Amino acid sequence: MEESIESFAELRRWQAGAFSREQAIAHGITDRVLHGHCRARQLQRVHPGVYADFTGPLPWQTRMWAALLACGPGAALTGATALRMYGIAGDWDDRIHVAVPHSRRVGRRSGVVISRHRDLSSLMHSSREPPAVRLEVAVLIAAGAEKDVSRRAAVLFDACRQRRTTPVRLLGELDLLPALPGRRVIRRILAEAAEGV
Repeated sequence: MEESIESFAELRRWQAGAFSREQAIAHGITDRVLHGHCRARQLQRVHPGVYADFTGPLPWQTRMWAALLACGPGAALTGATALRMYGIAGDWDDRIHVAVPHSRRVGRRSGVVISRHRDLSSLMHSSREPPAVRLEVAVLIAAGAEKDVSRRAAVLFDACRQRRTTPVRLLGELDLLPALPGRRVIRRILAEAAEGV
């Protein structure tokens, strides 16, 4: 039992204090204990079935992990959140952007933007923790989320200017996102940038 408690503590450290009800139960913690700790203000409920092992304001890392846990297995950070995680400087939205497999229905979560993607696994970084889409996919999704053409271009060029990707690599990933908003405009911007226009 002590080993289980220690491994649960390590899991919580890895996930910035966030954990799911299922993870707690797998480590021998009952619903009754969870509710007792919440009532005693030793834990806080972040989303249904997801908790933080502290009270008070939630740091970005904790909110990020809590959103992933709330969205279930196969979920991945995407868009502005993934760009922030990858260290791309920008004026990013503070909400947590999470992609889930197209077949999954996830209810609304406070502070979380959920998008559904077909064949999400093909868009994901193969070894990233926490799970996230590849950098180029995140750039394209963040650009597609912008309504203004100049803002779309700024997202694309900022990632390239910071030498994290290139217009050619972004063009290569664009074909994997057939439903991306503004796809034709993004393709034109990237093609011109790749040609040095």
